[in-house]
Amino acid sequence: MFNIKTILYPTDFHEASRAAFDVAKSIASKFGAKIVALHVAMTPPEYSDWAPILPVDEEDLAQRAHELATFVREDGGEIERLVLVGDAEMVIVREAKERKCDLIVMGTTGRGGIGRLLLGSVAEHVSRKAHCPVLLVRANAPAMKEEVAALASTVG
Repeated sequence: MFNIKTILYPTDFHEASRAAFDVAKSIASKFGAKIVALHVAMTPPEYSDWAPILPVDEEDLAQRAHELATFVREDGGEIERLVLVGDAEMVIVREAKERKCDLIVMGTTGRGGIGRLLLGSVAEHVSRKAHCPVLLVRANAPAMKEEVAALASTVG
């Protein structure tokens, strides 16, 4: 049986992240799982190895923490909120492993073509490197919430 106890929900506060949160809440509700909401204040890739010693703008982090608390509201389930600094894909993969997450639910813009070639995709990198399953949710997928809840009821 596939049992989900902890869901990592990385967010960048965009529309796809909102849809992913709705899906994560549905799955968490079905399994009685905890959601770990994570926002990563990105450091430029060339400084990712130095992130732990770079000066941190405490005011910016406080603002991001407030935005995360506003974006991710509890309505019955257990939610832990984290704001960390670093390279997003590395931090997401690391936190999922350290917190023994059973699932990562994250939004994706579905960028293709030259945009994906030039910028890459955090979601794509996470899905390749994570130790657990990764569910990617597109911004235009709010109707998917019911489908995921129905699927979860057959899995559990």
